[in-house]
Amino acid sequence: MSHTNIPSPILNTKVRVRNDEDGDLISKLPDEILTNIISKLHIDEAVRCSVLSKRWEGLWKQTSHIELDVNHMIIPMTQLLHSRSLFPHPGFFLRKSKDEGVYRYGSLVFQLIFHHSGDISSCRFVHFQKSLSIGEVGIWVDLLVERNKFLKDLSLKCLPDSREVSELEISKSRFRSGVFDCLGSLELIDYTIDFGYAFENCKMLKTLKLKRTHLDDETLSGILENCKALESLSLIQSTGITRLIIISSKLKVLQLHALWVDELGISTPNLDVLSLESTRCLVQNNLSKLSMDLDLDYIEEAMELPFVLRLCISLQVLEIVLPIYRNKSSVSSSSDHPLSYPMSMFWERLELCNCIRQKLKFVYMKGFKGEVEEVEFAKYLITRATVMEKITISVRDNYSMEVAKTLLSLPRASDNLSINLKYFNAYYYHMEVLF
Repeated sequence: MSHTNIPSPILNTKVRVRNDEDGDLISKLPDEILTNIISKLHIDEAVRCSVLSKRWEGLWKQTSHIELDVNHMIIPMTQLLHSRSLFPHPGFFLRKSKDEGVYRYGSLVFQLIFHHSGDISSCRFVHFQKSLSIGEVGIWVDLLVERNKFLKDLSLKCLPDSREVSELEISKSRFRSGVFDCLGSLELIDYTIDFGYAFENCKMLKTLKLKRTHLDDETLSGILENCKALESLSLIQSTGITRLIIISSKLKVLQLHALWVDELGISTPNLDVLSLESTRCLVQNNLSKLSMDLDLDYIEEAMELPFVLRLCISLQVLEIVLPIYRNKSSVSSSSDHPLSYPMSMFWERLELCNCIRQKLKFVYMKGFKGEVEEVEFAKYLITRATVMEKITISVRDNYSMEVAKTLLSLPRASDNLSINLKYFNAYYYHMEVLF
Protein backbone atom coordinates (compact mmCIF):
# COMPACT_ATOMS: atom_id res chain seq x y z
CA MET A 1 0.00 0.00 0.00
CA SER A 2 1.56 3.25 -1.09
CA HIS A 3 1.44 6.40 0.92
CA THR A 4 1.35 9.84 -0.62
CA ASN A 5 3.64 12.29 1.05
CA ILE A 6 1.48 15.27 1.89
CA PRO A 7 3.47 18.25 3.05
CA SER A 8 2.59 19.28 6.54
CA PRO A 9 1.04 22.73 6.59
CA ILE A 10 2.64 23.31 9.96
CA LEU A 11 6.16 22.47 8.82
CA ASN A 12 5.93 24.29 5.52
CA THR A 13 4.20 27.42 6.67
CA LYS A 14 6.50 30.38 6.82
CA VAL A 15 6.22 32.01 10.17
CA ARG A 16 6.53 35.74 10.09
CA VAL A 17 7.92 37.14 13.26
CA ARG A 18 6.24 40.43 14.07
CA ASN A 19 8.47 43.23 15.09
CA ASP A 20 7.37 44.22 18.59
CA GLU A 21 8.08 47.83 17.87
CA ASP A 22 5.75 47.76 14.85
CA GLY A 23 2.97 45.64 16.40
CA ASP A 24 2.74 47.02 19.93
CA LEU A 25 0.53 50.01 19.21
CA ILE A 26 -0.66 50.35 22.80
CA SER A 27 2.83 51.03 24.10
CA LYS A 28 3.11 53.89 21.65
CA LEU A 29 0.38 55.75 23.50
CA PRO A 30 1.47 58.71 25.65
CA ASP A 31 2.13 58.05 29.34
CA GLU A 32 -0.90 60.15 30.28
CA ILE A 33 -3.27 57.82 28.40
CA LEU A 34 -1.59 54.63 29.62
CA THR A 35 -1.69 55.71 33.25
CA ASN A 36 -5.33 56.71 32.85
CA ILE A 37 -6.10 53.18 31.58
CA ILE A 38 -4.17 51.55 34.42
CA SER A 39 -5.97 53.79 36.94
CA LYS A 40 -9.14 51.84 36.23
CA LEU A 41 -7.55 48.65 37.63
CA HIS A 42 -7.09 47.52 41.20
CA ILE A 43 -3.59 48.42 42.34
CA ASP A 44 -2.38 44.79 42.36
CA GLU A 45 -3.46 44.39 38.74
CA ALA A 46 -1.88 47.73 37.83
CA VAL A 47 1.44 46.67 39.35
CA ARG A 48 1.39 43.35 37.46
CA CYS A 49 1.14 45.32 34.21
CA SER A 50 4.82 46.22 34.75
CA VAL A 51 5.86 42.78 33.46
CA LEU A 52 4.24 43.33 30.05
CA SER A 53 7.16 45.34 28.71
CA LYS A 54 9.83 47.81 29.76
CA ARG A 55 7.56 50.54 28.41
CA TRP A 56 4.96 49.66 31.05
CA GLU A 57 7.40 49.25 33.91
CA GLY A 58 6.61 51.63 36.74
CA LEU A 59 3.58 53.22 35.04
CA TRP A 60 1.42 52.26 38.03
CA LYS A 61 3.40 54.77 40.11
CA GLN A 62 1.91 57.61 38.04
CA THR A 63 -1.78 56.67 38.26
CA SER A 64 -4.21 59.32 39.52
CA HIS A 65 -6.51 56.76 41.18
CA ILE A 66 -5.54 53.75 43.28
CA GLU A 67 -7.86 51.05 44.55
CA LEU A 68 -6.56 48.88 47.39
CA ASP A 69 -9.00 46.02 47.97
CA VAL A 70 -8.15 43.29 50.46
CA ASN A 71 -10.51 40.96 48.56
CA HIS A 72 -8.20 41.13 45.54
CA MET A 73 -4.90 41.02 47.42
CA ILE A 74 -5.39 38.73 50.42
CA ILE A 75 -6.20 35.61 48.37
CA PRO A 76 -2.98 35.68 46.26
CA MET A 77 -0.90 36.35 49.39
CA THR A 78 -2.63 33.55 51.30
CA GLN A 79 -2.00 31.15 48.42
CA LEU A 80 1.65 32.20 48.31
CA LEU A 81 2.08 31.59 52.03
CA HIS A 82 0.18 28.33 51.65
CA SER A 83 2.60 27.11 48.97
CA ARG A 84 5.62 27.98 51.14
CA SER A 85 4.31 26.26 54.25
CA LEU A 86 6.21 23.27 55.64
CA PHE A 87 3.17 21.70 57.25
CA PRO A 88 1.92 18.55 55.51
CA HIS A 89 -1.80 19.09 56.08
CA PRO A 90 -3.42 22.25 54.60
CA GLY A 91 -6.14 22.45 57.25
CA PHE A 92 -3.51 22.80 59.95
CA PHE A 93 -2.06 26.04 58.67
CA LEU A 94 -4.81 27.59 56.53
CA ARG A 95 -6.01 29.95 59.27
CA LYS A 96 -2.47 30.94 60.18
CA SER A 97 -1.60 31.64 56.55
CA LYS A 98 -4.67 33.84 56.09
CA ASP A 99 -3.98 35.81 59.27
CA GLU A 100 -0.39 36.27 58.16
CA GLY A 101 -1.72 37.35 54.76
CA VAL A 102 -3.81 40.06 56.45
CA TYR A 103 -0.74 41.30 58.28
CA ARG A 104 1.34 41.36 55.11
CA TYR A 105 -1.48 43.17 53.31
CA GLY A 106 -1.10 46.10 55.70
CA SER A 107 2.64 46.25 55.12
CA LEU A 108 2.20 45.97 51.34
CA VAL A 109 -0.36 48.81 51.25
CA PHE A 110 2.10 51.06 53.06
CA GLN A 111 4.84 50.20 50.58
CA LEU A 112 2.59 50.82 47.57
CA ILE A 113 1.59 54.27 48.81
CA PHE A 114 5.17 55.11 49.76
CA HIS A 115 6.60 54.17 46.34
CA HIS A 116 3.82 55.81 44.32
CA SER A 117 5.33 58.96 42.85
CA GLY A 118 2.39 60.45 40.90
CA ASP A 119 -0.36 62.83 41.98
CA ILE A 120 -3.17 60.73 43.42
CA SER A 121 -6.51 62.52 43.24
CA SER A 122 -8.75 59.66 44.41
CA CYS A 123 -8.28 56.50 46.45
CA ARG A 124 -10.43 53.63 47.73
CA PHE A 125 -9.50 51.28 50.57
CA VAL A 126 -11.32 48.02 51.35
CA HIS A 127 -9.81 46.55 54.51
CA PHE A 128 -10.45 44.27 57.48
CA GLN A 129 -11.49 45.47 60.93
CA LYS A 130 -8.09 44.44 62.29
CA SER A 131 -6.31 46.97 60.07
CA LEU A 132 -8.53 49.69 61.54
CA SER A 133 -8.21 48.56 65.16
CA ILE A 134 -4.40 48.37 65.21
CA GLY A 135 -4.08 51.77 63.53
CA GLU A 136 -2.91 50.67 60.07
CA VAL A 137 -5.71 52.47 58.22
CA GLY A 138 -4.90 55.71 59.99
CA ILE A 139 -1.26 55.36 58.94
CA TRP A 140 -2.24 54.69 55.30
CA VAL A 141 -4.54 57.70 55.15
CA ASP A 142 -1.99 59.92 56.89
CA LEU A 143 0.74 58.90 54.44
CA LEU A 144 -1.60 59.28 51.49
CA VAL A 145 -2.62 62.80 52.50
CA GLU A 146 0.94 63.83 53.32
CA ARG A 147 2.38 62.69 49.97
CA ASN A 148 -0.52 63.78 47.73
CA LYS A 149 -1.48 67.43 47.88
CA PHE A 150 -4.04 66.91 45.09
CA LEU A 151 -5.99 64.16 46.87
CA LYS A 152 -9.70 65.04 46.74
CA ASP A 153 -11.76 61.82 46.88
CA LEU A 154 -11.40 59.08 49.50
CA SER A 155 -13.49 55.96 50.13
CA LEU A 156 -13.02 53.63 53.12
CA LYS A 157 -14.87 50.35 53.54
CA CYS A 158 -14.39 48.08 56.54
CA LEU A 159 -14.92 44.31 56.24
CA PRO A 160 -15.48 41.90 59.13
CA ASP A 161 -12.39 39.90 60.03
CA SER A 162 -11.95 36.29 59.03
CA ARG A 163 -11.38 35.51 62.71
CA GLU A 164 -12.44 36.90 66.06
CA VAL A 165 -10.54 39.99 67.15
CA SER A 166 -9.18 39.81 70.68
CA GLU A 167 -10.24 42.38 73.27
CA LEU A 168 -6.70 43.68 73.32
CA GLU A 169 -6.90 44.51 69.59
CA ILE A 170 -10.26 46.28 69.83
CA SER A 171 -9.67 49.98 70.32
CA LYS A 172 -10.92 53.29 69.07
CA SER A 173 -10.17 54.02 65.44
CA ARG A 174 -6.87 55.84 65.17
CA PHE A 175 -7.02 58.80 62.82
CA ARG A 176 -5.06 62.01 63.10
CA SER A 177 -7.01 65.12 64.06
CA GLY A 178 -8.11 66.98 60.93
CA VAL A 179 -6.79 64.29 58.58
CA PHE A 180 -9.74 64.75 56.22
CA ASP A 181 -9.35 68.52 55.91
CA CYS A 182 -7.93 68.39 52.36
CA LEU A 183 -10.71 66.25 50.89
CA GLY A 184 -13.57 67.29 48.65
CA SER A 185 -15.42 63.95 48.89
CA LEU A 186 -15.42 61.24 51.57
CA GLU A 187 -17.25 57.90 51.75
CA LEU A 188 -17.30 55.68 54.85
CA ILE A 189 -18.93 52.23 54.64
CA ASP A 190 -19.47 49.78 57.52
CA TYR A 191 -17.67 52.02 60.02
CA THR A 192 -18.22 52.82 63.67
CA ILE A 193 -17.46 56.53 63.60
CA ASP A 194 -15.84 57.43 66.90
CA PHE A 195 -13.33 59.81 65.36
CA GLY A 196 -15.21 63.07 64.87
CA TYR A 197 -11.93 64.91 65.51
CA ALA A 198 -10.68 63.66 62.11
CA PHE A 199 -13.18 66.08 60.50
CA GLU A 200 -11.80 69.17 62.22
CA ASN A 201 -11.34 72.14 59.89
CA CYS A 202 -12.87 70.30 56.90
CA LYS A 203 -13.58 73.50 55.00
CA MET A 204 -13.22 71.87 51.57
CA LEU A 205 -15.41 68.79 52.04
CA LYS A 206 -18.44 69.03 49.74
CA THR A 207 -19.66 65.42 49.56
CA LEU A 208 -20.05 63.08 52.53
CA LYS A 209 -21.57 59.60 52.26
CA LEU A 210 -22.06 57.47 55.38
CA LYS A 211 -23.40 54.00 54.60
CA ARG A 212 -24.13 51.35 57.23
CA THR A 213 -22.27 53.40 59.80
CA HIS A 214 -22.80 53.69 63.55
CA LEU A 215 -22.41 57.06 65.24
CA ASP A 216 -24.10 59.05 67.97
CA ASP A 217 -25.80 62.45 67.84
CA GLU A 218 -22.83 64.33 69.26
CA THR A 219 -20.40 62.89 66.71
CA LEU A 220 -22.67 63.66 63.76
CA SER A 221 -23.35 67.19 65.00
CA GLY A 222 -19.62 67.77 65.33
CA ILE A 223 -19.00 66.52 61.80
CA LEU A 224 -21.68 68.79 60.34
CA GLU A 225 -20.37 71.71 62.37
CA ASN A 226 -16.87 71.26 60.91
CA CYS A 227 -18.03 70.64 57.33
CA LYS A 228 -19.46 74.07 56.59
CA ALA A 229 -19.05 73.73 52.79
CA LEU A 230 -20.98 70.44 52.55
CA GLU A 231 -23.25 70.34 49.48
CA SER A 232 -24.22 66.65 49.40
CA LEU A 233 -24.92 64.47 52.44
CA SER A 234 -26.00 60.81 52.41
CA LEU A 235 -26.98 58.87 55.53
CA ILE A 236 -27.88 55.34 54.49
CA GLN A 237 -28.79 52.53 56.91
CA SER A 238 -26.91 54.26 59.70
CA THR A 239 -27.62 53.56 63.37
CA GLY A 240 -27.02 55.23 66.72
CA ILE A 241 -28.67 58.55 65.75
CA THR A 242 -31.68 59.58 67.82
CA ARG A 243 -31.91 63.32 67.17
CA LEU A 244 -30.97 64.37 63.65
CA ILE A 245 -30.90 68.12 63.13
CA ILE A 246 -29.45 69.36 59.83
CA ILE A 247 -28.91 73.10 59.47
CA SER A 248 -26.95 74.20 56.43
CA SER A 249 -27.05 77.07 53.98
CA LYS A 250 -24.84 75.22 51.46
CA LEU A 251 -26.49 71.80 51.33
CA LYS A 252 -28.08 71.01 47.95
CA VAL A 253 -28.59 67.22 48.02
CA LEU A 254 -29.73 65.23 51.05
CA GLN A 255 -30.30 61.46 51.16
CA LEU A 256 -31.84 59.95 54.29
CA HIS A 257 -32.46 56.24 53.76
CA ALA A 258 -33.53 53.60 56.30
CA LEU A 259 -32.98 55.78 59.37
CA TRP A 260 -34.77 55.27 62.68
CA VAL A 261 -34.65 58.51 64.67
CA ASP A 262 -36.78 60.07 67.39
CA GLU A 263 -36.51 63.60 66.03
CA LEU A 264 -35.62 64.91 62.60
CA GLY A 265 -35.34 68.57 61.67
CA ILE A 266 -34.07 70.03 58.41
CA SER A 267 -33.31 73.68 57.75
CA THR A 268 -31.60 73.92 54.36
CA PRO A 269 -32.78 76.94 52.33
CA ASN A 270 -30.77 76.00 49.21
CA LEU A 271 -31.68 72.31 49.13
CA ASP A 272 -32.55 71.10 45.62
CA VAL A 273 -33.04 67.36 46.14
CA LEU A 274 -34.30 65.45 49.16
CA SER A 275 -34.45 61.64 48.93
CA LEU A 276 -36.27 59.84 51.74
CA GLU A 277 -36.81 56.18 52.51
CA SER A 278 -38.36 54.85 55.73
CA THR A 279 -37.79 58.20 57.41
CA ARG A 280 -40.25 60.73 58.85
CA CYS A 281 -39.01 64.26 58.40
CA LEU A 282 -39.81 67.90 59.02
CA VAL A 283 -39.03 69.87 55.88
CA GLN A 284 -39.46 73.64 55.87
CA ASN A 285 -37.48 75.12 53.02
CA ASN A 286 -37.55 76.02 49.34
CA LEU A 287 -37.27 72.40 48.17
CA SER A 288 -37.91 72.09 44.42
CA LYS A 289 -37.26 68.36 43.86
CA LEU A 290 -38.36 65.46 46.03
CA SER A 291 -37.79 61.71 45.63
CA MET A 292 -39.50 59.26 47.99
CA ASP A 293 -39.69 55.47 48.27
CA LEU A 294 -43.32 55.14 49.31
CA ASP A 295 -46.01 52.48 49.36
CA LEU A 296 -49.33 54.27 48.83
CA ASP A 297 -51.21 51.09 49.71
CA TYR A 298 -50.20 51.46 53.37
CA ILE A 299 -51.90 54.14 55.41
CA GLU A 300 -48.89 54.88 57.61
CA GLU A 301 -46.80 55.81 54.58
CA ALA A 302 -49.58 57.36 52.48
CA MET A 303 -50.33 59.87 55.24
CA GLU A 304 -46.71 61.05 55.24
CA LEU A 305 -46.94 62.38 51.69
CA PRO A 306 -49.63 65.07 52.27
CA PHE A 307 -47.65 66.22 55.31
CA VAL A 308 -44.50 66.67 53.22
CA LEU A 309 -46.40 68.29 50.33
CA ARG A 310 -47.90 70.91 52.63
CA LEU A 311 -44.44 71.88 53.85
CA CYS A 312 -42.69 71.85 50.47
CA ILE A 313 -44.37 74.99 49.21
CA SER A 314 -41.96 75.38 46.26
CA LEU A 315 -41.97 71.77 45.07
CA GLN A 316 -41.83 71.45 41.26
CA VAL A 317 -40.66 67.86 40.67
CA LEU A 318 -42.00 64.86 42.59
CA GLU A 319 -40.83 61.26 42.18
CA ILE A 320 -42.62 58.39 43.93
CA VAL A 321 -40.91 54.99 43.78
CA LEU A 322 -43.37 52.24 44.66
CA PRO A 323 -41.94 49.03 46.21
CA ILE A 324 -41.59 45.88 44.14
CA TYR A 325 -42.42 43.69 47.11
CA ARG A 326 -43.41 44.35 50.68
CA ASN A 327 -44.01 41.93 53.52
CA LYS A 328 -47.64 42.69 54.32
CA SER A 329 -47.33 41.23 57.81
CA SER A 330 -44.78 43.91 58.76
CA VAL A 331 -47.07 46.95 58.32
CA SER A 332 -50.72 47.80 58.45
CA SER A 333 -52.45 47.87 55.09
CA SER A 334 -55.00 50.40 53.99
CA SER A 335 -57.80 48.11 55.18
CA ASP A 336 -56.61 48.66 58.77
CA HIS A 337 -56.69 52.46 58.58
CA PRO A 338 -58.09 54.62 61.41
CA LEU A 339 -60.02 56.95 59.09
CA SER A 340 -63.77 57.40 59.42
CA TYR A 341 -64.22 56.99 55.64
CA PRO A 342 -62.92 54.49 53.06
CA MET A 343 -59.21 54.75 52.27
CA SER A 344 -60.11 55.14 48.59
CA MET A 345 -61.51 58.58 49.51
CA PHE A 346 -58.34 59.69 51.29
CA TRP A 347 -57.01 61.83 48.42
CA GLU A 348 -60.45 63.05 47.37
CA ARG A 349 -61.07 64.53 50.81
CA LEU A 350 -57.58 65.91 51.19
CA GLU A 351 -57.29 69.67 51.37
CA LEU A 352 -55.47 71.09 48.37
CA CYS A 353 -51.97 72.30 49.31
CA ASN A 354 -50.22 75.26 47.73
CA CYS A 355 -47.52 73.31 45.92
CA ILE A 356 -50.15 71.19 44.11
CA ARG A 357 -52.17 74.24 43.15
CA GLN A 358 -49.35 76.61 42.21
CA LYS A 359 -45.93 74.94 41.80
CA LEU A 360 -45.87 71.22 40.93
CA LYS A 361 -44.96 70.68 37.25
CA PHE A 362 -43.51 67.18 36.85
CA VAL A 363 -44.48 63.92 38.56
CA TYR A 364 -42.96 60.45 38.17
CA MET A 365 -44.65 57.34 39.56
CA LYS A 366 -42.36 54.31 39.21
CA GLY A 367 -43.55 50.75 39.74
CA PHE A 368 -47.31 51.45 39.33
CA LYS A 369 -49.27 48.23 40.11
CA GLY A 370 -52.79 49.52 39.62
CA GLU A 371 -53.75 49.43 43.30
CA VAL A 372 -56.75 51.55 44.32
CA GLU A 373 -54.69 54.01 46.37
CA GLU A 374 -52.17 54.46 43.55
CA VAL A 375 -54.97 55.23 41.10
CA GLU A 376 -56.61 57.65 43.51
CA PHE A 377 -53.35 59.54 44.03
CA ALA A 378 -52.83 59.85 40.26
CA LYS A 379 -56.43 61.08 39.90
CA TYR A 380 -55.84 63.63 42.64
CA LEU A 381 -52.87 65.10 40.78
CA ILE A 382 -54.44 65.04 37.32
CA THR A 383 -57.65 66.75 38.46
CA ARG A 384 -56.14 69.17 41.00
CA ALA A 385 -52.63 70.21 39.88
CA THR A 386 -53.38 73.37 37.90
CA VAL A 387 -49.84 74.04 36.59
CA MET A 388 -48.63 70.48 36.10
CA GLU A 389 -47.07 69.88 32.68
CA LYS A 390 -46.32 66.15 32.69
CA ILE A 391 -47.02 63.03 34.74
CA THR A 392 -45.06 59.88 33.87
CA ILE A 393 -46.41 56.57 35.16
CA SER A 394 -44.14 53.51 34.83
CA VAL A 395 -46.31 50.40 35.07
CA ARG A 396 -45.36 46.87 36.09
CA ASP A 397 -47.34 44.76 33.62
CA ASN A 398 -50.20 44.65 31.13
CA TYR A 399 -52.83 44.71 33.85
CA SER A 400 -51.43 47.87 35.44
CA MET A 401 -51.14 49.43 31.97
CA GLU A 402 -54.87 48.87 31.38
CA VAL A 403 -55.65 50.40 34.76
CA ALA A 404 -53.40 53.37 34.02
CA LYS A 405 -55.14 53.98 30.70
CA THR A 406 -58.36 54.75 32.57
CA LEU A 407 -56.66 57.92 33.79
CA LEU A 408 -56.53 59.30 30.26
CA SER A 409 -60.23 60.11 30.23
CA LEU A 410 -60.12 62.22 33.38
CA PRO A 411 -60.63 65.99 33.19
CA ARG A 412 -57.30 67.73 33.54
CA ALA A 413 -56.84 70.72 35.83
CA SER A 414 -53.97 71.93 33.66
CA ASP A 415 -54.49 72.62 29.97
CA ASN A 416 -50.81 71.83 29.32
CA LEU A 417 -50.77 68.46 31.07
CA SER A 418 -49.53 65.38 29.17
CA ILE A 419 -49.86 61.87 30.58
CA ASN A 420 -47.00 59.52 29.73
CA LEU A 421 -47.51 55.78 30.30
CA LYS A 422 -44.68 53.30 29.87
CA TYR A 423 -43.75 49.79 30.88
CA PHE A 424 -41.10 49.42 33.51
CA ASN A 425 -40.04 45.78 33.72
CA ALA A 426 -37.42 43.44 32.30
CA TYR A 427 -39.23 42.76 29.01
CA TYR A 428 -40.80 46.12 28.25
CA TYR A 429 -38.06 48.23 29.81
CA HIS A 430 -37.99 51.68 28.20
CA MET A 431 -40.75 50.83 25.70
CA GLU A 432 -42.94 53.86 25.82
CA VAL A 433 -46.54 54.64 25.00
CA LEU A 434 -47.29 58.32 24.52
CA PHE A 435 -50.76 59.80 24.74
